[in-house]
Amino acid sequence: MNSWGNSNPAVVQKISARFTRPVVPGVTLTVGSTDVDNTSLTFGVYGHENHAVLKNGSATFAPGGSIDDQS
Repeated sequence: MNSWGNSNPAVVQKISARFTRPVVPGVTLTVGSTDVDNTSLTFGVYGHENHAVLKNGSATFAPGGSIDDQS
């Protein structure tokens, strides 16, 4: 998300997700992007034994905030 927002949180227009499992402190989490286009992406977050802890994540960025527009 940092590279998508050009390190500027102001370009993030919307974030949504569904929590599916609890996570205890100390568990390593992995974020995976499942679909990417020019102004939005979908993602999931995975914890212990690669179980999804967050599903149906999506983020939408303002025009000019995509990874393709970085200089």
